Amino acid sequence: MALETRPHGPSLVKPAAEAIAPRGRTMGLKLVLFIVAGAAVGFAYQRFVGCRTGACPITANPYLSTLYGALMGYLLSGGLR
Repeated sequence: MALETRPHGPSLVKPAAEAIAPRGRTMGLKLVLFIVAGAAVGFAYQRFVGCRTGACPITANPYLSTLYGALMGYLLSGGLR
């Protein structure tokens, strides 16, 4: 890390490539895993618990419950920071 002087005082700054490269792949993998796991949980919920009467807008439709589960997985992962 290089010591850079600014008007406010010294600060430690990492080069841009070093700061982004190591975390980028793991953050992307984490995001994908959370979305896939959420989608699987959403589908499983609809399949095994679901709404038998069809009156529930999310759990009556397997596509909506899978999409909702994927959205919840995305939100639980912390999104793209």
